[in-house]
This record gives sequence, C-alpha cells and structure tokens, in this order.
Amino acid sequence: MTNIEVYKELGTYERHFNQMQGIHRTLASTWLLGTFGGIGYVFSSHFSHPGAFEPEQVASLIALAGASGIFLLWILDVMVYHRMLVAVLKESKRLEAADHELPQLRASFETQALGPWRIGARRKISLFYALPAAGLWVAALALTRAAVGNGPLSQASGIWLAILFGCVVWMFMMGRPKDSQQTNELKNMELMQTLDDAWNSQDWDTFDKRHKKDVLVRWAG
Repeated sequence: MTNIEVYKELGTYERHFNQMQGIHRTLASTWLLGTFGGIGYVFSSHFSHPGAFEPEQVASLIALAGASGIFLLWILDVMVYHRMLVAVLKESKRLEAADHELPQLRASFETQALGPWRIGARRKISLFYALPAAGLWVAALALTRAAVGNGPLSQASGIWLAILFGCVVWMFMMGRPKDSQQTNELKNMELMQTLDDAWNSQDWDTFDKRHKKDVLVRWAG
C-alpha cells in the first residue's frame, strides 16, 4: 500500500471520529435543552407534585441528572473518540513529514487549534461540557437548599453534589494540555526521527529544514 493510499485511509478514520465527536456534542446540547425544559415544566402550573416531593426537589434531581448525563457524554467524546482521533492525526502528520508530495495540513491544524491564547482543542472541548455541567450543579445545589433547608436530606444531597462538582473539576483538569517539558521532549523526538528518516532516504529538503543555515553537525563514533 502506497503512502497516498494509507493517507486516504487515515483521512477516512479522521472523518469518522470527527463525526462521532460531533454527534456526542449534539447529544450534550439536546440533553441540556431537555434539562431546562424539564425544570421549566416542574415550575409550571401544569405540574402536580405527588406526596412529599416539592417542585424544588424534583427540579434539583432533574438538574443533577442533566449534569451527570453531560459528564458521561464528555467521557465518550474526549476520553475515547478524541484520543483515537489524535492517534490518527499523529500518524498522518508523520506521513506528511516523510512525503512532501502530501498536503502539509496536520502541523497547520495543530497551530490553528491552539489559537491566540494557546489553548488546545481538548481543553476547549472539555470547557464545552464543563461549563453547562457546573451551571447545572450550582442550580441543583441552590434548589436543594431551597427545598429542604439545612436538614439531613440537604446534607446528603450536598455530599452527592460535591462528588459531582469534583467530577466537573476533574473533567476540566483532564482537558488540560500536557506538561510543556514533556511536549517539547516528544516534539524533539519526532524531529530527530524525521531527520534520521530524511538522511536514510536522502530526502535533502527535509534534512535541510531540520538544520539552521551553515550549521556544523558531528556524528558520534
């Protein structure tokens, strides 16, 4: 299989993983709107609350369920499909560095994804999920306090809400970019590998790009 055929196959995987991530973000948006609709219905005049359940308690449970659903969708999106997408992107980038007949897109993608504030795509995606989940957590806590005050039920609910808030914080932290030193080490390893491949294949264009002008290189041994 030629490099172009492999490159096309990798592009198919990229489109698939991008599509799957888009589906999960659509589901998260729909889930959020459904949560708002459920809370709005609870406080409408058409809602009849059975037994000891007050509208604030029911609305709090809906908000908690909404935040939990968004958190689960984040796991599938960022922790599963985004990681597979990054793996494919790295392989495509390696092919582009080795074969200059291929369009040099992946390096540009990485630069554009960072943007002016140097925030990676993974962290931005995590913010897409973390902000509404945190908002629902605050709403659930406020509704619980309004419904049961400072009683035992409020304390038990507060424990579960604290756990959920910890999940939101963890969600954001997992979306942070890797340590800069580790990133630089990986980048240097990749540059050295492409330099070695260029030397072995006598790809002098790539070899020249890996050195400054008039540089003096000494090989050990």
